[in-house]
Parts: sequence; structure tokens; C-alpha cells
Amino acid sequence: MAFHFQWTIDFHSLQIANSTSNSCGSLTRYEIERMIEISACIQRGWFVFPAYCGKNQRAYLLNEHIEDATDDIESIMTICHKNPVNHWRVRLGSLSGTYVLVVSGALGRYTLSRLCGDWACSDTLRATMGDGRQYFFLKHPYAGFFRKEARIMRLGLQVLDEGDSIPIPCSATDSGGYPQFENPEATIGIAPGWIQRYAFL
Repeated sequence: MAFHFQWTIDFHSLQIANSTSNSCGSLTRYEIERMIEISACIQRGWFVFPAYCGKNQRAYLLNEHIEDATDDIESIMTICHKNPVNHWRVRLGSLSGTYVLVVSGALGRYTLSRLCGDWACSDTLRATMGDGRQYFFLKHPYAGFFRKEARIMRLGLQVLDEGDSIPIPCSATDSGGYPQFENPEATIGIAPGWIQRYAFL
């Protein structure tokens, strides 16, 4: 009898409950760990898509499959099982209800503190990349059009929204190149007005 896994996420602990199924066969430990992280993204309302396919880990263009982003867990499990080396990304923008402020290095932190004051230490969901970049996850305003020029890094700040994606964030200490959550229990906050005006028409 083959096994796959169902899971529950409460952001205090990650629990896996076994259930029997013939749909995907057995999952490896790597697949299970990746599915836990993917399922945590789906719990937040995010849509995800694979960025790499094939056993040789041959890279597609990062956003080539962004239109295939889904929150359907069965479809994701099937892809994970068929292509266990898949690297997954979160589609940003109105579909996932989230955009990201990228803060790069000391210059970005200084700029953010000057523009936002105490907001730089707010409780909105944050993640950190291995190179030190910080991701601030923000609620999408839905109204207005995204300014493409906001994607250009200026004074250490950049905004990612429609048509953009990031690697799925991770809760583990060894994130394997994925963003690592700083405060995984936090909710996604609303940006200060200047960010909204800067990023959206």
C-alpha cells in the first residue's frame, strides 16, 4: 500500500498526519519537507509554481510557469512526486494578495528607517535571504496599477508585485537558499502610505 501525506499548519508546530493513497505513491523525506513549506504558503493564501523541472535540474526561466501558479494541493503533490528536484516559487500580486518590499543591505535598512521610522520594526511578516536581503510581505491593495519602475532597486529598496515571484520561504534553520522566515507567526501587514504611493498609480 502506497502512502502520501496530509498536513496541518498552525505556525506553532508543523505536524504531518499519514493517510493512505494510491494517487502519488510514497514521498521521500525531501519531498515531505518541501510539501510542508509549500503547504504553509498555501495556508497564507499564496499561489505557487515550479521553477525547475527534470532530474538534471535544468533551469527554466524563473517566471516561465508563473501562469501555472496554483493553490491546489493535489496538483502540487503530483508535480512534487514526478519531479522531486522542483524548486518552487510564490507568485506575487493580486492573485496571492501579497506584494513584497525588498530591503537590501545597510543602505536599504537606513533608507527604510528614515522613510518609515518605527514601521521598520513592525510585526508584518518578514523573511531573510542568505545574502542579507530582507523581504517585507505586504497586503496587496488591489486598487491601482503597479508602477514597473518600482522594481528597480533605489537606495537599497525595491518592490515586487504583478509578474514577479520569490522562492518559497522556509522555516528551517538550513533553508537551502530559500528565504527564511524571521517571524513565521506574524500576519501580513499594510504598508505605510508612501510605499503604496511609490508602488501603485
